[in-house]
Amino acid sequence: MQHRIVILGAGTGGTLTANRLRSQYPAEAASITVVDQDDRHVYQPGLLFVPFGLARPEDIVRPRGSPAARRRRVPTEWHRPGRPRR
Repeated sequence: MQHRIVILGAGTGGTLTANRLRSQYPAEAASITVVDQDDRHVYQPGLLFVPFGLARPEDIVRPRGSPAARRRRVPTEWHRPGRPRR
């Protein structure tokens, strides 16, 4: 029986939880879905550099489905409430 795990929120806590759960459950034992209100990931530590001109906002914001996002070691399904799944 495959477990279906749903994590609400893709912030630091949701991402860490998804990573930890994936290390405990192989893909065939559990599917992990992360639900978040935004399709974009903001690298929050980078926000410190924007006001000083050391980074541009577009440098610290990426779509969740971007190649950089797919390099994460956790295979997850991203879903935004109120929008159809792709």
